[in-house]
Amino acid sequence: MPLLVNSVPNLAQGVSQQPDNLRYPGQCDEQINAWATVVEGLVKRPPTTYTKKIGATDPGAGLFTHFVKRDETNKYCVTVSLGNSVSIGQVGVIDLETGNNVSVSVTSIATSYLSGITNPLADLRALTVADYTFLVNNKKTVAKDANAYSSIPDREALIVVKLGDYSKYYSVYIDDTLVPWSTLHGSEHNPSGFPATYKSGASGDANADTEHIASDLAQLISAQYSTARTGITGISFTSGTGNSGWLQGNLKVLKTVRIPNIGGGVFGGGGNGTAEIPVDANAVPKRLEFVVKQGTNTSAKGFCEVLNGAITDFVFTHNGNNYNTDTVTNPLSVILSQTAFIEGAWKPMYGNSPVPPDTLTPTPPTTGNIAPFIVEVEGSIIRIRKTINVSNGGTNYLLKQEHISTADNEPGSGQAWEDFWEETTSTAGVAAWSIGVEYTKGEDFSVRTTDGLSNEALGAVYKEVSSITDLPKQCFNNFVVKVIGDADIDQDDYYVRFSTKDKERFGDGTWVETVGWEQDENKTGVLGGIQTKLDATTMPVTLVPVFTGNDITSFKLQTAEEDAIAIPPNEIGWRTRQAGNDETNPFPSFVGNKINEVFFFKNRLGFLTDSNVIFSEADEYFNFFRTTTQQLLDSAPIDVGLSHTKVAVLQHAVPFQEKLMLFSKQSQFVLRGADVLSPKTVAISPVTEYDISDSVQPIALGNYIYFTFRRNDFEGMYEYFVDNNTETFHSEEITSQIPKYITKQVEKIAGSQAENTIVVGTSGDRNTLFVYKYFWSNKEKIQSAWMKFTFGREVRGFDFIDSNLHLFTKDDDGLHLEKLTLEDGIKDAGLDYTLYLDSKVDGSELTTSYDAPSKTTTISGFEYDPADVVIYTKTGNKVTFTKTTSTAGTVGGDLTSIDFVAGIPYNMLYRFSDQTLKQPTERGGRSASDYAFQTIRNGSINYAETGHFTVEVTPKFRDKYTYAFNPDIVGANLTLNAFTPQDGHFRFPVQCQPNEAKIEVVSDSALPVKLLAAEFESMMIPRSRRYGA
Repeated sequence: MPLLVNSVPNLAQGVSQQPDNLRYPGQCDEQINAWATVVEGLVKRPPTTYTKKIGATDPGAGLFTHFVKRDETNKYCVTVSLGNSVSIGQVGVIDLETGNNVSVSVTSIATSYLSGITNPLADLRALTVADYTFLVNNKKTVAKDANAYSSIPDREALIVVKLGDYSKYYSVYIDDTLVPWSTLHGSEHNPSGFPATYKSGASGDANADTEHIASDLAQLISAQYSTARTGITGISFTSGTGNSGWLQGNLKVLKTVRIPNIGGGVFGGGGNGTAEIPVDANAVPKRLEFVVKQGTNTSAKGFCEVLNGAITDFVFTHNGNNYNTDTVTNPLSVILSQTAFIEGAWKPMYGNSPVPPDTLTPTPPTTGNIAPFIVEVEGSIIRIRKTINVSNGGTNYLLKQEHISTADNEPGSGQAWEDFWEETTSTAGVAAWSIGVEYTKGEDFSVRTTDGLSNEALGAVYKEVSSITDLPKQCFNNFVVKVIGDADIDQDDYYVRFSTKDKERFGDGTWVETVGWEQDENKTGVLGGIQTKLDATTMPVTLVPVFTGNDITSFKLQTAEEDAIAIPPNEIGWRTRQAGNDETNPFPSFVGNKINEVFFFKNRLGFLTDSNVIFSEADEYFNFFRTTTQQLLDSAPIDVGLSHTKVAVLQHAVPFQEKLMLFSKQSQFVLRGADVLSPKTVAISPVTEYDISDSVQPIALGNYIYFTFRRNDFEGMYEYFVDNNTETFHSEEITSQIPKYITKQVEKIAGSQAENTIVVGTSGDRNTLFVYKYFWSNKEKIQSAWMKFTFGREVRGFDFIDSNLHLFTKDDDGLHLEKLTLEDGIKDAGLDYTLYLDSKVDGSELTTSYDAPSKTTTISGFEYDPADVVIYTKTGNKVTFTKTTSTAGTVGGDLTSIDFVAGIPYNMLYRFSDQTLKQPTERGGRSASDYAFQTIRNGSINYAETGHFTVEVTPKFRDKYTYAFNPDIVGANLTLNAFTPQDGHFRFPVQCQPNEAKIEVVSDSALPVKLLAAEFESMMIPRSRRYGA
């Protein structure tokens, strides 16, 4: 029978666990530390170059690494560990070129933010944008700043004189009481017989001038309200028996009551009149008279009704002098119900003759001065303010912000006094400032106006207006007001603040939008600030470089609030809410939740939380609030949720081809935003339903996204892509040929677009990295190869920068930084090849000393344990090395003047698939036949630029046969003591059936190996022939 040859055209297709009949040529049983490329063929895995020992102790479980390439000079890795081997305080930055720890100052707040982490690799996310590296602790719940509230508006109002005319009435009501006219301005301004504050003169330019009228009105208001008034000093009660009081008879039937002429006064009502209040004869209420005193004056009289032991009503019947219900600290109804109740119940009735309770003398409510109004006029605008006025050091100050006084806020001298006080020339209600006092803003009041020009001449502005057009064009700086808009719709309310040009006290300026406040619906006039800021201690921290000149000399890990770089100027950190309220400009949805992921997309910083995607304002990465509520700007922050039939907690976001791909555990979504991503264009759509390993960050390389999934005790990987013709999303499994190859649990995947390579690290085997090598030619994938890289140390962290895979490796000696370069054709300096030793150190980085008596050279300076080190001269000769200390060892001979490298050898293994001859099938394929007896006689490997390898043939149930290739025994063209790589064919015997022999190529030498193809020569004895063949 003639011999038949089975050709393996290349060895670049990686591992397959499929049956031999289903495998492609070039696939193998196993490939360890053998690097398959379409350019060079199968070569030994590139060696790692030793960079530096990072620390002497275990970094703990889940070392977190984040690699950053700022530029060609600055390449560094951010590390977070639970141990102490990585820099200081668990957080470190390592220069990837030198391996040196770069100094990192970590603030106490940043340390607190990172607390609670149990597995840094799983609990942390990182993103670098320019010189900011954001670190996210997905165990931390984001909160609002409990100490940051909007300012409560001052108790201040504007009275605007808009029109002036002769002999017209102008009326100002404060707390529904008309500001009375006085003789300040002469009788021609006396509105005699008409309820008005002021009457303009009958002639003369001044009498129709708005500024003149405003000045006169301001003086009238000031005369009435510029001094403090006394609060309630006492309340007394009598039973109202007999005819002595103004309640008549034993039945206490109310007489006709004359309501005084109080002109819309304090207790309601107005003008002359009578009122009858009937009494139910079947349920006669008990009544008590009361008299309220204010100061030394008898102020007001009335009665309260008691039915079934409770106050049901109280009525004022006499107005009294200067009494104002709004000045009562405790509502009068509360005082009466508390103090007129005796021994737990009211005295019972006996027929028509009640037994009256004893005369009561209740404890008076809190007394004190009622703050006066500060009255100011500028042009035709009057400002009235009820606030605190203090004197200190001969200067008067008005309260700006409520506080408890300390030395820091002492007006005029304290470090922060201008935040709390402003200078004034007003003397109204002035009192000496003192320390330890709680200074609060004045009580609420009301103001309204009427006039004789169809109510068009005067306008009042207090707390809110219906339209922005109701506000004057000139105003006092920082005056704030709420614009209501549609009274039935809260969503169109907004708040404005007047900003004068050049920050002048009064003048022309602009009404600008500002943050709002809230009003207690149950207590009229009570205002409260709303929270305006994110709690920086619960928000991601930032790592920023510190420069000396153009060089990075250290880093700072801090909250954004602590950042020394202000963007924009005068504001640092996460931006405060500057407009609207909780309805019109709410906090982002990550408040009260944990942030699962951080990303950057279309010039916006983004976060994932639960089922929401939150983007910052465009080009403002620290702002998550709208800057205006009056229009939805394209640049405004975006907060959008998704809806789906499955539970969809978003875990990962990957920017991809002008889209943002979103991943939950069971579903994938696409976020689109047209050319400009804005709140108006954003949309999220579900696209596919693949189960993924949600703890592993997917990666995008070129036109594909790669993500892993769990397959029982093993893991698989999908290659995800978009069909550009149909805009549909698809994926293909790239691990279908190795279903039980990648051990669980995948902790990280990293990729290099430059090298078309993906590296997978698992917790199941930390000494192994699973490597996927692929190559596209046009739209055809001509390489899809899986293999393993194994290392003598555990791999605790890794990532690519360009073609370099940087590795953090750990052994009993500590943590080490190494670099593995995957680009084709790597060569050592001064050589045409590279020497394959892990943790490789050039001899120039070590110290050598020769001892002539012993004829040995001591090599020292190793940063790792040199127990397994071997030495190769750069001529390719191996020199035996013996460890003597933890950092040194000796070799025979004098190496002080010889170039060499030191490192740890590692093994390469390539195991061929069964080389079964396949015959043509009817449909153009090839398959093996069971009706033929095949014996492999021998094999041949095509090699190039190779120094050493060994072929091992292990027949079933027999001993292993080894066939070594060494250049010096096959006639390579060598010069004395110099190694030259060789090209050629290496033949070896097999003499086995295909399925009864294990054929492997191995190499433990540091010399290069490059295998291009293989052939196997077989003898075939057919027992029959396939019909039609």
